[in-house]
Formats: sequence, structure tokens, C-alpha cells
Amino acid sequence: ATGTGLASGCLSAHPRSASPHRPPHHAPASTLSESSVHAKGPQPSPDVGRLLEQYALTRTTSAKRPALFAELQNAARLAQEDRGDAEMRAREAEEALATATAELRELRKEATDRRCAQWLNGASGMSTVLAARTAAAVARKAGVTGDLDGDDGAA
Repeated sequence: ATGTGLASGCLSAHPRSASPHRPPHHAPASTLSESSVHAKGPQPSPDVGRLLEQYALTRTTSAKRPALFAELQNAARLAQEDRGDAEMRAREAEEALATATAELRELRKEATDRRCAQWLNGASGMSTVLAARTAAAVARKAGVTGDLDGDDGAA
């Protein structure tokens, strides 16, 4: 079994498993469809290919044919509902994203405004300190030593 698919364990030795229309022996005919993963998690869905194959194989007068046709109609209806639900969830997600983006912009603007206000407060505080230091330096140069009322210490 060198170089064959049998050695890998992926292929069955059963002759029907070689058919491209049948799943491997270890996968039942009614498995979850890979394309039917919903937001709520995977849910069983009819195997439409299997239904079509059974429908084609039945005779026109077969009693199974109407039941298979009803199953196909139900599968189509469920697929349409799923598509509608997915489109609605996509619209809701887009709206939520737009809202979140607008809120983020507003938060960034508020943060920028807050930083600017803090900087301005710091700058005005610095300008007050610088103005006081400048006034003290001018006063020292003018010879004022602390007697700001002008009476030379006489009370």
C-alpha cells in the first residue's frame, strides 16, 4: 500500500466511496454542510445534493418523489431565510461599526481637548511664575528691598 490513498487512511476500500457524489465511508450521508455555519453555531441542514440525487433516481410515479420535492422546497426556504438573516446581521454590524467609529472619533477629540487644556493651564501657570520672577528682578534692580509701601520702614 505504498503510494496509494489507502495508506493515508483518507480513502475507504469500499468501492462506492470512490464515487465523487458520495462522502467517504466514515462520514454519514446527512452531515453538517460546511457552508451552513450560522452565527449561532453550526446547525444541521439538508444535504441538497443528496436530495437532488434521490429525486432524480426516483420514478415519476414514485411515492417518495413528492416527499423529496417538499424536502427540497424546505431546504430552499431555509437557505433563503439564512441568507436574509445573514444580510440583516451584516447591516447591523455595519451600523454598529459606524457608531463605534463615531464614538472613537469623539473620544479622541475629547482627549485632545483635555491635553490642550492641561497644556494651556500649565503654560498660564508658567507665565504667572515668570511674571512674578520678572517683577522681582525689576524690583531688585530698582533698589526696592521689600518695602513696597514706600515709607522706608517708618510706621
